[in-house]
Amino acid sequence: SNQLPSGAEELFAHFEYRGATATTPLAAQWRYEGEIIEGSELFLEEWPLDAGSGLAFLNLTGGRDGLPDGTYTVEIQVGNQPVVGDDLVLGGAGGTEPSGGGEEVTMTGRVVSADSGKPINKAMIIILAPGITWDTFDKNDQSQVYDAAFTRSNGIFELNVPVELDTAYSIAVIVDRFQPLLVDDFVPREFYEGGNFLDLGDIGLKRE
Repeated sequence: SNQLPSGAEELFAHFEYRGATATTPLAAQWRYEGEIIEGSELFLEEWPLDAGSGLAFLNLTGGRDGLPDGTYTVEIQVGNQPVVGDDLVLGGAGGTEPSGGGEEVTMTGRVVSADSGKPINKAMIIILAPGITWDTFDKNDQSQVYDAAFTRSNGIFELNVPVELDTAYSIAVIVDRFQPLLVDDFVPREFYEGGNFLDLGDIGLKRE
């Protein structure tokens, strides 16, 4: 099982998929100490992401006081294939400790085609925990993912968890039929112009 320190406000589970069609149903739910978390159930009759293969994320958000310590599990069903994820223990000794104390901003931006300038829908933005690079990233260790988000139909995304201005992060932008963008040592301060938001502007992706 993976372990994280106490105080998490949001959990992410990620899974790879292959051979998914547009009509493949997706169902998921989270459990806390073996009991289904009310309101965490998801059922979609059609595949919400690009068909074929890719990487998907599911999140669980806590209230004002964050998520309680304990054991969390996510259950996913793709079509007729059920999958039970590894346990994640909050309040454990492992995980990435928050760096704490720095100025924080909410990061946003717009993902577009570098060729046409048109916005890209359902692009996935992933930001890794401080100290983790794409060379060292273990996709089976959920604690290494700091946050993730998808673009809307207008190409705009907004991360859920604020980033610290003077902390270096590794970021990726991934979507089907475009070359992935992987960046290490991204320091938000270098792009910051003031206020509570850090707008990265247009992020262009080249077609494969």
